[in-house]
Amino acid sequence: ELKSSKGKIVLIYTARAVNVVAGALKDGVQLRIKLDGKPVAGVFVKSFDLYNLVSSDKYGQHQLEINVEGEALAVYAFTFG
Repeated sequence: ELKSSKGKIVLIYTARAVNVVAGALKDGVQLRIKLDGKPVAGVFVKSFDLYNLVSSDKYGQHQLEINVEGEALAVYAFTFG
């Protein structure tokens, strides 16, 4: 659980897609996503659910950077496809 208003998660993974099971304990949280250093998407997390963070045509090793804007993000699991 993120207690402050900003935070960052960095994952190095080998897959095509990354999902997260997460939710916001307060008003909602904006996630700014970078894949291999390049901005790719924004995801707004409110209710507890499965959110797709990235989908790529290329299976391989990647670096995912999730910049969190908003407090009280709770992350339970990452899934990879």
